[in-house]
Amino acid sequence: MTQRTEGALTFCDIASMKWTYSLLLAGALIFGSCQAQSGQTAATEGQTAPSPSFSNASVSQAQALLATGTYTLIDVRTPGEFAEAHVAGATLIDINGSDFEAGMAALDQSKSYVVICRSGGRSARASQYMVDHGFTQVTNVEGGMNAWLSAGLPSE
Repeated sequence: MTQRTEGALTFCDIASMKWTYSLLLAGALIFGSCQAQSGQTAATEGQTAPSPSFSNASVSQAQALLATGTYTLIDVRTPGEFAEAHVAGATLIDINGSDFEAGMAALDQSKSYVVICRSGGRSARASQYMVDHGFTQVTNVEGGMNAWLSAGLPSE
């Protein structure tokens, strides 16, 4: 019989430690897997899908979209700004006007829209409003009428 020295491990000790380590590892993997799945479920149940968004277009891209005849141009500036200069065929729906929501509600959500303002800020807000209310094809004109006129594009 061999004498065991203090601190030395026997084959049985090592095998037992491996077995214990394996059980701990398996338990951690199973527990972690369950936590990840329940976390994903809670996250997807507690959150809504990311809100849809509109696209942005340069004035030349917007002009090309309008030239296809499948897009309607919505101008969300004030009536005074619209009177100064606007793109031919644009429909005025003042984002700050009392009839903005009614004007948007009167539009066909299945159609495609290009939205413009003076510099792009109000049209971006209006575009997001449209998407939030079920419109699926909305394009904001970056730089608005300022960029449109600077590019020398036609206006009335």
